[in-house]
Amino acid sequence: MLAILPKGKSKWLLTLHHGNLGDHVPIWIIWVLRLKVDFVLALNDRHFKWYSHILAIDRIKLSSPYVPPMPPAPTPEFVIKISRLIAGFEKIFVCSGYPTAIYNHLMAIELMQYRTEDLLICCLYGNGELIEEIRRKASLFSNVIICESLSEDDFNYLLSTADLYLRLNSEDSFGIAVADAINLGTTAMATDVCYRYPGTNLINVSDSESELLSKIADIFNSERKKGISEKNIQEFSYSIFRKKLC
Repeated sequence: MLAILPKGKSKWLLTLHHGNLGDHVPIWIIWVLRLKVDFVLALNDRHFKWYSHILAIDRIKLSSPYVPPMPPAPTPEFVIKISRLIAGFEKIFVCSGYPTAIYNHLMAIELMQYRTEDLLICCLYGNGELIEEIRRKASLFSNVIICESLSEDDFNYLLSTADLYLRLNSEDSFGIAVADAINLGTTAMATDVCYRYPGTNLINVSDSESELLSKIADIFNSERKKGISEKNIQEFSYSIFRKKLC
């Protein structure tokens, strides 16, 4: 699309999704980036390194695409449904993502056999190789519920009512839901596979089940949250380009 769009005198800023952008870059992509894109936003160090093989360093800016959420406006039916689901449970946990191995939903579900007084709501989006296995595993627990394809407002309302958001992914992923949870007043726990939003309770990607349970207990038993991420993430602002764009 960028290759055929007329550029004229406009300035182009490009940002691509988190994750691995690939080891081999087709020559036409190099041509488009060098000739048509003025600046790119790298979302993590791996992105920065990938772009640096193609563009001059001063055309690459390390930044975050994150925009804090608006107050959620859930449907009345969803509010009623959630209030019924969480009734009688002590703590409400939420995890979310695609039903694939990197999100480790099965591990989150397994934790609930030791937290029988608490409820886990696992929010799934799209298809993945583990969809049926996650559904089957969840059906074995009375304190695990699967929600699929929630709207943004309904999901953010759920986040705001939760006590803990879990992000156990084993590969690089900033995790917008992690940041949203924190901004909605909910404690977030996430693996240390990448930079996390300030205020995130960090856990090691290699932590065992018992170690995760211990760290969850630490969060709820201590006023001082442990292992909190204090990484200063540069939020997006046109001011970082303004001088060069003028």
